[in-house]
Amino acid sequence: MAGPRLLNAIAGAVAAVDHLADGDMVSVVAFDTKPQVVVPVTTLSAGSRSRIREAIRGITLGGDTCISCGIEEAVSQFVQGSGRVNRMIVLSDGDATAGVRDVPGFRSLAQRARERGVAVTTVGVGVSYNQKIMGAIAQESGGGHYFIEDAQSLDRVFQAEAEQLRSTVAVNTEATIDLAPGVELEQVF
Repeated sequence: MAGPRLLNAIAGAVAAVDHLADGDMVSVVAFDTKPQVVVPVTTLSAGSRSRIREAIRGITLGGDTCISCGIEEAVSQFVQGSGRVNRMIVLSDGDATAGVRDVPGFRSLAQRARERGVAVTTVGVGVSYNQKIMGAIAQESGGGHYFIEDAQSLDRVFQAEAEQLRSTVAVNTEATIDLAPGVELEQVF
């Protein structure tokens, strides 16, 4: 992602921070040839919000596109067992050119994220991104998948994701159901 697309992605990420509430936790990882933790796990507050925005505005990218490197680094940023909704948003306008490059590899990576309680929402920007890879990541991890024609539409995606996070009422919930005699469970969705 470079030029206007990078600037629009940065603007969208800054807007995402504005959609989150004080007390929410955020981390930002940029990736090209290797991942870079731009913002380590930080609790949002009036004071931290401006520092996070400035850190995001300082992102510059170059080199290859190691989507898997970014996901692996981002997953390591999440606090397991926190009782919080763990959501990662991955933006890409191209194809993976380093690290994992095939759909089965990304499915495995996404399954590991899901096992750690992290749902990965993917956003394909423009028509050059790899829909098979981005769709597989979202599907296997339990996240959403969006296609946007241009990076100027990112704010809409971030707003939708923030609303979904706010409407979540439970995580890692278990239900025990005792079936009546003679009743068989056929399928669970």
